[in-house]
Order: sequence, then C-alpha cells, then structure tokens
Amino acid sequence: MKRMPISLREEQHELLRREARRRRTSVASLVREAVDRVFPDELEQRRAAHRRSLAAVGRFRSGRHDVSERHDEYLAEAFLADLEKR
Repeated sequence: MKRMPISLREEQHELLRREARRRRTSVASLVREAVDRVFPDELEQRRAAHRRSLAAVGRFRSGRHDVSERHDEYLAEAFLADLEKR
C-alpha cells in the first residue's frame, strides 16, 4: 500500500471519523472504499454496461415488423434524417 497525505475540511474529517467508528473500521479503510466506488475496475464497468444494455432489450416498439432484416437501412435513414435537421 501507498501512503498519501490528504487535506480534508473539518466537517469531512468528522464525518469520516464518526462513520469509521460506527462501522468499527479505520478512516483509511473508508477512504479506500470510496475511491473504489468512484473508480470501479474496467471489468466491472463493462459488466454494468452489459447489464444496462440487456435491460433495454425489448422495451421499445418501432411499429415495424422487419427490423431484424432491415436494421441497417433503418439506421441509415435515421442518420440521414438527423443530419438534415442540422
């Protein structure tokens, strides 16, 4: 582990100190946990993105019944329509 001096406002330090006492852990442990939450590892980020993608499957209706066959054409039409709006 690396040591790192940091400066906190009094209120931040007090909040950390109280929470550490409540959890029966160290302030350093709480700081490490917070850093891990802010900067999750790349694999976990990809897993979360995958879960969000799967959650969207089947939630929208286009009214078209041949999207699986003509999706490239529909996508191109949508891009062109968007460009024309600009």
